[in-house]
Amino acid sequence: MLTWATLDEWHYQVSLELRTALNSCGRKAAALHRDMLQQGRPVRTSAGSFQNALTPSTDTHHLRLDEFWSVLDLINNKPVLHSICRQLDLLIAPLPLFTEDPQADLLGAFSDRNGELAETQHLLVSVINRTTKETVDGARQSLLREIYEDFCESLSLLFKLEQACLARQGGGIVDADADWRKRYEIFQCNVRVKLQNLRQQGSSLNGLSHRVLGAALESDRCPLLSVPNFLKLLFLDQSRGLAKAFAESLGYRLGPLPILDWQPEKQDLIQSYSQLESRQADTAEKISNALRDRQITQAELSEIYQELVDEHQAQVSLVMNSGALPRPAKHGKF
Repeated sequence: MLTWATLDEWHYQVSLELRTALNSCGRKAAALHRDMLQQGRPVRTSAGSFQNALTPSTDTHHLRLDEFWSVLDLINNKPVLHSICRQLDLLIAPLPLFTEDPQADLLGAFSDRNGELAETQHLLVSVINRTTKETVDGARQSLLREIYEDFCESLSLLFKLEQACLARQGGGIVDADADWRKRYEIFQCNVRVKLQNLRQQGSSLNGLSHRVLGAALESDRCPLLSVPNFLKLLFLDQSRGLAKAFAESLGYRLGPLPILDWQPEKQDLIQSYSQLESRQADTAEKISNALRDRQITQAELSEIYQELVDEHQAQVSLVMNSGALPRPAKHGKF
């Protein structure tokens, strides 16, 4: 998927998505700073310094982890979380919230997912026909981003299917709308434990210096980490347990990014598109069968997940057979 070769590139992309998200919801840095102070959220006292830290191009000012988390908790944070999880080979989707009509919510999930798939196919056509205004590299990055977002919408569909069946069976639905202080307290405990474990291993094994680890653990409350160092910590944590805690604290669940074959096949576009349509029909039938008996087992969920993976493999094959993308290089260690 779309990943970045260095920590600086990754952090820049995350910062850029954060700035875009703030602009899209009309949140000015000064007003956001004021709101955070009024709500008692962690934030530096200087509004000017806070604004500088929100600027993607700055190399001297970075948000602290506690500030970063609070900003994400106050805005539409999905694009930012996507840019984080892509680098970690993870999918991410919102925790299904309680709803009076799970069936309507499930229909909405189908609609959202189909909309994402349609956007990807429209972009693919524009890349093939060279009608996009982006550079070739920019268009390819946009296409990879769209494919990743399709994966995430499929994961969301799976979660909402699970929710709908739980509601039918009288099962409990997770409440992801708990007080922000409680959610952040649980998350920061996970950060502290991970930092302590890394310090015990020694800096030569983990890539974070003794100075960074020591400074982060000095505080009695929140570990004092900058966002770049937090991203590095996420990357170094091979268990992805910290990423899981981070996502859950913001109302999301994670899933593994499927390992797909990105090699082109000897098929024309119409054959590839026909296979994708067939896979989508298989997925819809499998979901319909699972809903028909008003019960669902873990085995059925696993089968539906595999149907979704096969469907996305067909989508990737369509893209690769079009010649719109080279085989992407795997990112290395920071």
